[in-house]
Amino acid sequence: MIQSALFAEIETISRKKSVNWHKGVLIIDVRMDINNQMKLLPKSRYLAEKEIERVLPALFIESILDIPIDSFQTIGEK
Repeated sequence: MIQSALFAEIETISRKKSVNWHKGVLIIDVRMDINNQMKLLPKSRYLAEKEIERVLPALFIESILDIPIDSFQTIGEK
């Protein structure tokens, strides 16, 4: 499946999502661990941020797929 191949490369990035239905907002908290030996190097943070920016569209799609449209369907099923 194309979807699983797309998301396989972003498994090192942790993400947590929540939906605030009253405000109509989807919140996606995205984090990437940096190797302990490389933490103090400014380039490590820069590269981690760039990687997150690169995969953010896929993370967004992954995050909305299981949001319910109604009692019967999610966005991913539509």
